[in-house]
Amino acid sequence: MARFLVFFALSLLLLPMYAQNGSKGELPRVFVLGEHENAYDHLVLSYKATLLKVSGNDMQKAFDIWTSFLQEIESYARNAGKDLTGVKLWLHVFWNADGSISHIAFHLRPDSKNMDVEELEQLFESFAEFYRLPITADQPFMHYTTVTFPVFSN
Repeated sequence: MARFLVFFALSLLLLPMYAQNGSKGELPRVFVLGEHENAYDHLVLSYKATLLKVSGNDMQKAFDIWTSFLQEIESYARNAGKDLTGVKLWLHVFWNADGSISHIAFHLRPDSKNMDVEELEQLFESFAEFYRLPITADQPFMHYTTVTFPVFSN
């Protein structure tokens, strides 16, 4: 009986910690896709606009903005002493209407170069602190795609 009471008491104490993971609570600015699933789903549903839409549905403009964004990440990483060459990931970026980064969600693809996930989280977190897209919108917006480094463009 005593073991049951101890187990029951511990369960009650630990339940709030388990309930937080995946809840609609505060999402970290940078997180791995698959973590915080419920909060991520809520976040996706709250963003009605895409990068393409805020680019006036101009595919070339949206592509140029996205490519420039990735090149900025690559340059930032290089200056921080990190080599992203060979890193392949799924990347979902959420911007505020002013072009600042609200959230970055990512997941390394199976064919990616092996890179420490925490190191990548820290890199994205510090990048998100200062970076702002050169466009603004009347609402928050997002973009989701696969990414391969290095970034090549014309």
